[in-house]
Amino acid sequence: MSTLEALELAVRFPVPNRSTWEEAAQAELKATPLARLTRLSLEGVEIRPLYLREDLQDRPLGIPWTQPAWKPVQPASGSALGEPGAPLVAVPLELGQDSAQVVAQGLARGETALDLYLGPEQATALKAVLEGVEVPVFLNGLEDPLTALEALPQVPRSGALFCDPLSFLARTGNLTDSLDSRLDRVAEAFLRIGAVPDLAILGIDAGLWHEGGADVAQQSGWALATGLDLVRSLVSRGLGLQQVLDRMAFAFTLSPRLFPEMARLRAFRRLWTRVADLLGGEGPVRLVARTGRFHRSAWDPYTNLIRSTVEAFAGICGGADALCIEPMDAAAGGGVLSSRRHAVSQALVLLEEASLHRVVDPGAGSSYLEVLTDEIAQKAWSYLQAIEKAGGMTAALREGIPQQEAAATAERRLQALSGGRGSLVGVSHYAVPAEPPASAPSAEPPEAPAGAGETVRRVQPQRLAAAFEALRLRTRALEERRGRPVRALMASLGGSATSRVRAQFCVTFLGAAGFRTESPVGLSSVAEALVEAQRAEVDILVLCAEDSEYAGLLEELRRLPGQRPLVAVAGMPAEADGLRSRGTDFFIHRDADRVETAGGILARLEAL
Repeated sequence: MSTLEALELAVRFPVPNRSTWEEAAQAELKATPLARLTRLSLEGVEIRPLYLREDLQDRPLGIPWTQPAWKPVQPASGSALGEPGAPLVAVPLELGQDSAQVVAQGLARGETALDLYLGPEQATALKAVLEGVEVPVFLNGLEDPLTALEALPQVPRSGALFCDPLSFLARTGNLTDSLDSRLDRVAEAFLRIGAVPDLAILGIDAGLWHEGGADVAQQSGWALATGLDLVRSLVSRGLGLQQVLDRMAFAFTLSPRLFPEMARLRAFRRLWTRVADLLGGEGPVRLVARTGRFHRSAWDPYTNLIRSTVEAFAGICGGADALCIEPMDAAAGGGVLSSRRHAVSQALVLLEEASLHRVVDPGAGSSYLEVLTDEIAQKAWSYLQAIEKAGGMTAALREGIPQQEAAATAERRLQALSGGRGSLVGVSHYAVPAEPPASAPSAEPPEAPAGAGETVRRVQPQRLAAAFEALRLRTRALEERRGRPVRALMASLGGSATSRVRAQFCVTFLGAAGFRTESPVGLSSVAEALVEAQRAEVDILVLCAEDSEYAGLLEELRRLPGQRPLVAVAGMPAEADGLRSRGTDFFIHRDADRVETAGGILARLEAL
């Protein structure tokens, strides 16, 4: 037999199936049940360890594909940022004194759109900023699109006005006059715009739900409900259904949860296409993807660079028509020139080097992503139906239904991080000593001027890192007051692997509060640990050993002369009450609340 005749095709080999994989997996897991590999996502979607082609049966595949909603007016020469099919790229900008100069610099660096935020008193500043600018413009922050049109020096050829009154009401809690009068102004804006083809008058700002802590299914469902409510209101005011659908856009703020975010954008295209179909029309689904602040650190901006790159990746692969990347130091009140340049560079790498935009729907065909897309779509649709049952989005906002649900989801996420069931690198885990940010923006959203209009419970923006950063500020204030760092010493005693693992865990645990941590090698007794703690002026001595050894170690420590720092035990032994009576001040373990425990230590130190 020749060498060629000995070659076999893969089709001759047995095809692995689910049962074969389960048998092999169970053999590796030994006594651990195979079900332990399945988990629930934040949205309540079951995430299984294996997805096969058979899981795609009776599920829709892919997404409705259309040409990009907006085209760069001034494509960047020789750059992927200006290629057909590439999303528009912008770096968000809050209008200020030097906005015109920042805009000019951004366009020179390669931004192909503007994403501008302004308050009620800043509308006149637009004239100077947009003078001679012809790229697509996304305008945010005003009560209705007619107010935006009146502020613009000229009507943009392309872009979107994310100034819908329902989202503004939810974000700020107040309208200066009635919602009906604002909707009348929205209808007037449609009539005033004329034949400008690529300007979306009705931009739905769904990012406020992300900032409020909602999961991706909630965000998508409430965006659908907002869009549907506004379409009905405008049609009832005499506008044509297709006239409204053709001038709509949706803006979503993304998180660094790559696959859920890709799935959410893919699912939303299907769902809004379905809504338009049920209404009797057909609508282009214009999607703007923004990086957000919910997962941002104000102390360690470089970790934000990684998070926003993942979010931008998800936005491009999820099919966004435009990508707005915040500067990495935005959570600290920054946005300096260098960080804005980094934001554009992120887009360049993903488009120019990774060529993500040159593949239509890159996730299509992935069994996991297709199933996740369908599951999130179903969850989002259930949220839409719940709002419809409550009488629509306007009625639901007045009752505070979505606001309350978003707050509950945010609280679960904050508790999960504080309780160690999640991680935020650079914040809850692997935090590095750093100077506090020079300034940080208030978490409070801007309030609309008081008037005789609508008032509802507003969506309170959250940031996962805020509680940990508050601890670090307390630590820094204590250090400044007494003139020396807050120190913790991990005494790994007994020589077991458990003691070393526990010591490293405590380094991460206490480092998140800004404590300076030390783990000296070679300590052989409690006496040596105490001597080292006294030498280094340690505030808390953490004993790291086997559970069975703690009673003897604490008894020995209690008999030693000299001043003793606070004492913590790594782990939560069954005889914890007995260990407290022997002098244990705190227990540091995986189920302990990070913020509460570190806050308790700080409270004791502050009282000294």
